[in-house]
Amino acid sequence: MGFQLQCYRNLNSKLGFSDAIVEINEVALRELINSGKQFKFGSYIKKLSDTHGIIVDYSNSPDILNVKMAGSYLVTVYTEFELFLHEFKDDYNMLNNNKCDFKEKNGSKLEQIYEKYYPIFNYKRDLNFKIAEYYRLCRNKIIHSKFDSSLEKSSQRHIMIYKNLKK
Repeated sequence: MGFQLQCYRNLNSKLGFSDAIVEINEVALRELINSGKQFKFGSYIKKLSDTHGIIVDYSNSPDILNVKMAGSYLVTVYTEFELFLHEFKDDYNMLNNNKCDFKEKNGSKLEQIYEKYYPIFNYKRDLNFKIAEYYRLCRNKIIHSKFDSSLEKSSQRHIMIYKNLKK
């Protein structure tokens, strides 16, 4: 195995751990939904809530629960990716005696990495960059309930790009 930055090894480890947690959650969620089919779902949740001493105020359908959990999985993975970008910046700076930091608090950290460390690469046409940006915008849409209209337009543009990539 060749040289790898510590941030890359950390990312693989964290994603493996996150993947295991997602799988456990998914098994538990499917078991909950299957067990709840015998009863009205809200009543079943109330029964479990009482049994475990956890106050749960949830009377929505299991379908909404599935969608919200899927969104949380995406947010978890993208958060790990963004932490990786911060660690990459730190590792790169340490190895090259740089003191670069992210200029913009908001916006694409990946784009800032490319601009600082590899500006000659036409990253905006790169499929991996487009996919990462697509998931960044999806994550933003999931997290921010009042989604900025300019981000909404950008998200729609990336969705169209993603659909075109599949062709």
